[in-house]
Amino acid sequence: MTERHRTRRGAVHWAIATAIALVGAVTLFAGAALPAAADAGTETITGVSPVTGSAGGGTVLTFTGTNMTSAPTAVTIGANAATNIIRDSDTQFRATTPPGTGTGLAIVVSFGAFQPTVTQTFSYVAPAISSLSANAGSVDGGGSLVITGTNFGPSGAPSVKFGNTTATVQSNSNTSITVTIPPATAAGLVGVVVTVNTLTSNAASYTYQSAPAPSITSLNPATDTAGETVVITGNNFAPPGATNCPVNVQVQWGAAPISTGNCTLVSNTTIWVVVPAGTGTAQVTVTTVNGTSNAVTFTYGTGAAAPTITQVSPPSGPSGISLTITGMNLAPSSGVTVGGVNCPLTSGSGTQLVCTVPNGTVTGSPVNVVVTALGGNATATNAFTYTTASIVTVTNVVPNICPLAGGNTLYVYGTGFIDGSTSVRVNGVLASNLDVISSTELSVTCPGQVSYGTYDLSVTVGGNVSANTLADNVTYQAGGAAPIITDVEPATGPTSGGTAVTITGSNFVSPASVTFHGIAATSVVVVNSTTITAVTPAHAATGLVNVTVSTGNGTDTDAYAFTYTNTAAPTVTGISPTSGPIGTQITITGTNFLNATGVTIGGVAATFSVTNSTTMTAVVASGTPLGVVNVIVTTPFGTSANTAADNFTNTSTKTITTTLTGTFTLIGWVGIDNISVADALRGGPNGPSGGTNDITAQVSVVWGFNNATQTFVAYFPASANVPGANDLTALQSGLGYFIGLNNPGSVVQWTYALGA
Repeated sequence: MTERHRTRRGAVHWAIATAIALVGAVTLFAGAALPAAADAGTETITGVSPVTGSAGGGTVLTFTGTNMTSAPTAVTIGANAATNIIRDSDTQFRATTPPGTGTGLAIVVSFGAFQPTVTQTFSYVAPAISSLSANAGSVDGGGSLVITGTNFGPSGAPSVKFGNTTATVQSNSNTSITVTIPPATAAGLVGVVVTVNTLTSNAASYTYQSAPAPSITSLNPATDTAGETVVITGNNFAPPGATNCPVNVQVQWGAAPISTGNCTLVSNTTIWVVVPAGTGTAQVTVTTVNGTSNAVTFTYGTGAAAPTITQVSPPSGPSGISLTITGMNLAPSSGVTVGGVNCPLTSGSGTQLVCTVPNGTVTGSPVNVVVTALGGNATATNAFTYTTASIVTVTNVVPNICPLAGGNTLYVYGTGFIDGSTSVRVNGVLASNLDVISSTELSVTCPGQVSYGTYDLSVTVGGNVSANTLADNVTYQAGGAAPIITDVEPATGPTSGGTAVTITGSNFVSPASVTFHGIAATSVVVVNSTTITAVTPAHAATGLVNVTVSTGNGTDTDAYAFTYTNTAAPTVTGISPTSGPIGTQITITGTNFLNATGVTIGGVAATFSVTNSTTMTAVVASGTPLGVVNVIVTTPFGTSANTAADNFTNTSTKTITTTLTGTFTLIGWVGIDNISVADALRGGPNGPSGGTNDITAQVSVVWGFNNATQTFVAYFPASANVPGANDLTALQSGLGYFIGLNNPGSVVQWTYALGA
């Protein structure tokens, strides 16, 4: 081959030519065997597993062999030392891989000066993304997204990008990453990639959607006087970064914008405003970077509107529980009384107040609930009845073991639990992070103790304490390494439970407990320090759940490690849009989509992505028949029926869609023979009309090879006037071309006219 065009593009020509030449010419050596030591020992290595792992390190290798009466003094993977070398027996030890890159790396084990032969090699593999918990969201970003896949490495190893924007990693395991979705400058499709120690994953598609404008649902009160406070309720008041008004959020009150000090951004759905001077009526709107809301009418009156009470919940209970009062014009409120005794407020708005029921003097007889607000008093007559002490019981604690320092999560089961009125103690020590899941289930963080032993766990509700029984005992055990989960297989099962799973990891000791979304698994067996078997419990809903292993040494949770599925076949109830050409992305709605294994449109397999159990997307593939076709979804539990709701009309003429990713994508041209490169990048001879798209601005270069002259030829959309640069003028059917993108992190869908 000869070299041409050493102008401003010459270096690129040389680099590609050199790279192609090297592909078949370079031989890489995994490493030479070390000579036997003079004082050779008797240890042998017969096997190593696994032989691949994350570039971030953290993979636990298990070595088998013979005569290993002591742990190795060193283990290296390539040039880097492994850590956490632990001897299990004379025939097995474990070591944790360091961060690194490369394939076919020599594994060297040293017992002092002796290094037994290890025939296996180790390869660092790139991370791989299998799914995203959501495939679309607002350009405002925010919220959490879970990336599922493999080889993400230990905590802190991966970095994640949405297009060119780096996301904040909240937490990760080797198979799951939770990130905060970064904002985007514009709506559109980007690629989500994971990088671990320079190795980068495949790109998963994520679509940024235009952020919704704010909307107002009510003013409370809608009639009042100047100087009083009005609660504006609605949606989308606080885009990311918004902390106050009027700086980030503006409220327009008739002709007057609300100024600093008279406007408080409470939440995404609530704004408090001091009414400015005025008479008659005023139109109230809220404006953010995403637009302006609908206008709601406010009427100037002679005083604040009177409060009203529509519901008191619960209607009965002991002192100490939370009482919710629903109504209108309740805020700002100066107080609530129950039976004439002050009920301390814990939260409030114009339509709802929450207070803690005070000690009552009358049991079994209803008493009044009174709200005092700016517009006067509202009384709910005989709305609450004090009962005798509620029955609080503890029937089970999972797990019932804690390390001496505490810190692991306990799930407590029983009766009489009330949110906002409950506390938990172990041996008299208050537990933290209380979450009342229901009246029969709560979770807390186990508190620390000063000595080992078995202690009573008690639950207090409104002054009533559960009885001490064997069912509420918690045992504090001597410490060791906390358990670590690396994998759960199989990762799916029905909501009815009964799936036998194998949990792999490290530091597993007996006794151990396993929970799925806080529900105790059955038949838990600690096989060895790296393996636990268990049977999944039943679960009320489909979806991803956490898997937790607890021992006396601590707790580890693998976030979203198991998916509960519905055993019913999927159904398709609608698609949108209902027509379009090849390359159209359609949204499919229906039921039981989790764990979908395939989507066909007109009998042709389509690429697809599952959003949740009722929503998924698919792309109409090349080869889909023209006219009306059916969209069919398949899961392990069946295939959706053919109905009118799944009809899609393929309006294509003759087009094809190619996905371009990374720095260069190699394509085989199947478009119109001898078409100009400029027309091809616009989708065909007629440009981007008729459903094709113009990708000219996203392409940096198109490379080809001229067999006749044995030279590389190129087309640069942005440099048409560079001498000799655009000697690639047309694309020929059947030949291969490299398409380079301006943004290597993007994913570009290119639709162009097919050849004859």
